[in-house]
Amino acid sequence: MNKLSIAALVCVAALVLGSWPAAADTLQVRFYSDQGLVSVLREAPDGADLPIAAAKALVAGPDGEEAAIGFKSALPEGTRLMSADVTGETIKLDLSPEVLEGLAAHKAANPGFGIEQVHFFPLGGIKTNAQWVTENGGASGVPASATA
Repeated sequence: MNKLSIAALVCVAALVLGSWPAAADTLQVRFYSDQGLVSVLREAPDGADLPIAAAKALVAGPDGEEAAIGFKSALPEGTRLMSADVTGETIKLDLSPEVLEGLAAHKAANPGFGIEQVHFFPLGGIKTNAQWVTENGGASGVPASATA
């Protein structure tokens, strides 16, 4: 796998942005349940940058008790937060490659799920980015010219 770091700006950020703080020492993190989107409270680490702490909590997923009552993450297991950057009211998440296939599978199983697109920044160049998407994006990463 190449060393290209893909900044996947997805609607996952919408689950983080606007979610902090519930109180000075807590975060709200949103997961899914059979009833739809649900918020849970998490303790914020001392001195934490709240948006980044919320992103880390989102990537970590529901805890054991939350999972036992049916809360689930839209992110596939194994997804890692490679980096996060906050500028104003925008958070840019660089998620590990596992997120693309997992999000596509989740969307296929849950058509009402809000993610419609994933945006890539061609930080390693357009050709390198296109090659990474083709190799790692499954059916969604196959160029249109290859299917004609």
